[in-house]
Amino acid sequence: MRRHLLRAARSKRIGAFLVLLVMLFSAAFVIETLRSDAPLTQEIAFLLAGAALAYGALAHVLCHYGYVCRLKTRRSETSHAVERAGRTVRFGALIPSYREEPDFVYRAMLSVALQRTEHKWLRLLIDDPPDPQSEDQALLLSSARKLPRRVSDFLAPLEQIARRAEIRGMRDRSEAPRELARAHRRLAFRFASLARDWPDSTADDRFFRSHVLAELAVSHAGEAMRVHTDANKALADLAGLRARFQCDVSAFERKRFANLSHAANKAMNLNTGLDLIGKRVAEADVAGERHLLEDSSGGILFPQTDFVITLDADSLLSPSYAETLLAIATAENADDVAVVQTPYAALPEPTSRLERIAGATTDVQRITHQGFHYFDAAFWVGANAVLRVAALRDIAIEDEERGHPIRRYIQDRTPIEDTESTIDLALKGWGVHNHDAVLAWSATPADFGALVIQRRRWACGGLLVLPKAIRAAAATSGSRRAAALQLLIRGHYLGSLMWVPMALLVLLLAPFDDSLAGVFLPLVAVPYFVTYGLDLVLSRRSIGELLQVYGLNLLLIPVNLAGAFASIQQAVTGRKVPFARTPKVLNRTASPVGILTAIWGGSLLMLLSAGFDLWLGNANHGLFAAVNGAALLAATLVYVGARSSREDIQGALEDYRDRVLPRPGQVVKVELAGAGHPAAEPERQKAA
Repeated sequence: MRRHLLRAARSKRIGAFLVLLVMLFSAAFVIETLRSDAPLTQEIAFLLAGAALAYGALAHVLCHYGYVCRLKTRRSETSHAVERAGRTVRFGALIPSYREEPDFVYRAMLSVALQRTEHKWLRLLIDDPPDPQSEDQALLLSSARKLPRRVSDFLAPLEQIARRAEIRGMRDRSEAPRELARAHRRLAFRFASLARDWPDSTADDRFFRSHVLAELAVSHAGEAMRVHTDANKALADLAGLRARFQCDVSAFERKRFANLSHAANKAMNLNTGLDLIGKRVAEADVAGERHLLEDSSGGILFPQTDFVITLDADSLLSPSYAETLLAIATAENADDVAVVQTPYAALPEPTSRLERIAGATTDVQRITHQGFHYFDAAFWVGANAVLRVAALRDIAIEDEERGHPIRRYIQDRTPIEDTESTIDLALKGWGVHNHDAVLAWSATPADFGALVIQRRRWACGGLLVLPKAIRAAAATSGSRRAAALQLLIRGHYLGSLMWVPMALLVLLLAPFDDSLAGVFLPLVAVPYFVTYGLDLVLSRRSIGELLQVYGLNLLLIPVNLAGAFASIQQAVTGRKVPFARTPKVLNRTASPVGILTAIWGGSLLMLLSAGFDLWLGNANHGLFAAVNGAALLAATLVYVGARSSREDIQGALEDYRDRVLPRPGQVVKVELAGAGHPAAEPERQKAA
């Protein structure tokens, strides 16, 4: 059965048939609605809501079709010659970090430092304030500052194995091939020992052990068996082997310097690092403040490079990530490619049911992004990417913060900085390339509170970027058909998190006339759900997870709407939405009371609406509301939980009481950071 489903999921004909079905059912829905006996206002509202859902279904099915077309036509981009070309390209890596658990960051740094490339440097961009306000914050900052030394100590024995072999090979050139094979065998043994001794207390540790350390052990064992007999080539390979484990690793803290950006978001942390690439700088005291100034006799903190890898602190890279993507970025036909990436997959071994199903949506989203590429509508996904520095400099703008000049390479106008930067690059003629191999993985929030922060941020800003996307599509050099398809895909990606939930709520709760209860709008959903199920199969997941994904999507309706409405509020007021980082901590994150009220109240409201509809004889609408209300209630019980909801609501009420109604003699601490602001996150997580 599984084999037949996989064959169907990979079928180009089935993909095209599903696209055709969506289009036919959508057209029939429009005709059916216009022929109803309902009042004109109800017809228009019902037509708009149904059209929004049909648009979403069409975009998703088109992306599935684009992905399977890529599967049928793709050519191998990872031949041995290409890999070798990728290894010799110098690159830098930036890992932004803000009060993260040290083990998360350590694994991410090692996954970069152990890339099978010969020239690389790595900078940990520590965004913690240099003056921690609590013992926990001080401990996190101290641990982050020690991470570069931990990484260097990890690499030192590996480099020593290669260095000793190179020295012996240089003494006797005829022995160079044998020394190279022996070095690879010793490295294979070393990585196997490291994998065996690596902690296995968490799923992330087990994944790092099997997909990084064990993979490197197997790789070196294989290379030991493929050593060339030519002495000169063996000596060159020995030098390259030693260079693989030479990684310039250090940390940088922008907030130590008054003249650098202190904006509380990931984009400006990255922008500071990008702006310092290749510059000679020196520290100086200016009016009693510490500044970092350009100085021709100063040192270079960020070496000059043409390509930079950015990686989130909760993500991991395959050892072949850099060599593969750098080879693509430096190919002859890639001069106009600004971003080369492999959209990440979810880390396996979830610790909760919520993490498993949220990870399933992540894996389906990876396939969707591959479909974006087919229609030249790909977006930069910020968790990992290879960035061309020249392209970022092409879209850079000069600005000012706190009286100091700064440069923005990546826009921080919205919390989805990678999405807006994609359109900025497109307006300048730069493109995004999605490589279809899975070479990067990222953690999925294990609790609902953390998931709310992540998904609300994802939903915030798309509407603000949409006008830019329209201009980019109009300026495309392709045909009108290609521009229309690009806008259809990108428009759905940027705006669907608002209009799809709104449309579903309208259809669920509005008292529409019975004559609008046709058959074709439900039929529009059939090819969409079939396609989603096939995408789950392509992601090596069970098609049975489809219903659970639907329940989770219902659960996220108020979260997505909260992010979308924040975009509208920013458009009206001009005030930026604070960047809320996804918590990467071991303890549970408290859920917002407003979201909890919306999901519990929404499920009960749907069930009450269904009861009234059935009592009034509106069976079709009543059944629709009953099914969705029951699915939302079940998802709330399973993924949020009654006990956790009660604890979070009680905690919020107690916090409100302590702030608004202080007890006699109590000292009240006023927090300037609002809910969701990075400065408030550790305190909120600690309270949770």
